[in-house]
Parts: sequence; structure tokens; C-alpha cells
Amino acid sequence: MEEMGLFMKKQSRYKYDWQRIVTNFKLINEEVQLKNPIDYSYVYNGYSPLSVKLVDFIMNEKGMSQMESSLRYVTSKYKYPQNELEFFEKKGSYSTGKKIVMVFYVGGCTYAEISAIRFLNQLHTDKLFVVATTQILNYKKCINQLRSNI
Repeated sequence: MEEMGLFMKKQSRYKYDWQRIVTNFKLINEEVQLKNPIDYSYVYNGYSPLSVKLVDFIMNEKGMSQMESSLRYVTSKYKYPQNELEFFEKKGSYSTGKKIVMVFYVGGCTYAEISAIRFLNQLHTDKLFVVATTQILNYKKCINQLRSNI
């Protein structure tokens, strides 16, 4: 896996520390309830995919600007609109529909990530999450892509 560039040993020149990302974003849920789920981590038996956790954090923190200190552990290349807080504000009583949040995966995502995003609809009832992706991945596609790199 290391030779294919999928995993790297922790080296001091890299600023991205997986353990710090797991801790900062609380990716592991030890108390997952599979029978009566209250968290989207049940999709992965206690692990929350980082992509879904980022969407959830953005919704809970009311935008990316509120979580810049945590985002620096994931990437240094991100942009958000200066008026992003307008999305989270209520616009009077005339607005009866849910706000639509489109999550777009470039390069593909798994069925489980789609399920976890769909679960966000239950957690954020005032929003409707829609998933768009360039490809839906499954284990066969992943293994075939790994074989081509060997």
C-alpha cells in the first residue's frame, strides 16, 4: 500500500497527521448503535468518513470560516464564499421549503458515503442533502484500480 502511495509512514516533513485528524474531527464513535442509529457512523460500524464529517461540521459550525483551525489539518487549499453565513440565516416566514445542500464528489464516492450523507437528512431536518458524484465506487472497482498501479 505504501509503494502505491495510498499510505505513508508518518514523516516530519508532512503536516497532515492522520491521528490528529481522527481526534479533531471525532471520526471514531465507540458508542455506535446499529439497531437504532442516532449517528451516521453506524454505516461504517463506528467510523465516520471524513468527507461526511466535514459536511456535518460545516452544517453544525455554520460555515467553513468557523472551523479554519481544524481544516488546516486536512488541507491548506480550500475556498468559501465571504457571504456563507447567509445560507444559515432564516429569511423570514415566507420561506417554507428546505434549503438544498449539494455534496459533489469529484473522483467518486462509495455507497456507504452516500448512505451517511442521506442520514444527514435526519439530523438536519431544515436541509435537503443531495449527492452528486463522478463515479460510485465499490470494492471491485477499488481493487481493479489498485491492480493497475502495481
